Amino acid sequence: MRRTCPNKVTTALVTAIALVLNVGCGSSNNPEETSPALTKAQFLKRGNEICEKRLEEKDDVVKAAVKKLAASGQKEASKQLQQEVGESVLSSYRLIANELGSLEPPAQDKDEIEALITTLEDSLDEADSDPSSVLSTEIFGEAAEAGRSYGLDTCNF
Repeated sequence: MRRTCPNKVTTALVTAIALVLNVGCGSSNNPEETSPALTKAQFLKRGNEICEKRLEEKDDVVKAAVKKLAASGQKEASKQLQQEVGESVLSSYRLIANELGSLEPPAQDKDEIEALITTLEDSLDEADSDPSSVLSTEIFGEAAEAGRSYGLDTCNF
């Protein structure tokens, strides 16, 4: 029996994690050298690209799970499938937090961006105890609202 879905998910997650680990790796080894702050327009452009990409990956995982459920003939997903999908969703959201955190926001917006990332990370910590809860609750509502109010329109968690 061939198990393609978990392997694709695992491959996608490993690739995504590798990308995150390489974020911000430049040619300089000087720890005191920092990248210049982005303008708000630049930050929004990059931030929206990050959210769009990671949420698209999350949606692909959810669609695959729905397809798997439909093929099984069951009306409800098993706890195991809910857990797996929840963990994938959390992984995507964690990548968003890490990637947004690696961007240098405009100086005047630094506190607002740090608060957004902290809110997202707090929600991630809360959801870690039961990853499947992300499928039935609005645990990331506050983080999504903070992102939208700043202008990160694609960060709809």
